[in-house]
Amino acid sequence: MELPYDIACPYCMETITIMIDTSGGDCELVQDCEVCCRPIRLQIVCTPGEIGSVAVDAE
Repeated sequence: MELPYDIACPYCMETITIMIDTSGGDCELVQDCEVCCRPIRLQIVCTPGEIGSVAVDAE
């Protein structure tokens, strides 16, 4: 199940919405900012259907 989650880009500080697939459990991934195109590292803690926490860092 994918759920929307708003984050602030650590570079340009714009708020962007990412989709998080909670069916796979905890994960770490890199996604480019939709505004400034710089890489954002996401550390996601989740259970199926629920987002526990999302840590956002510059790559």
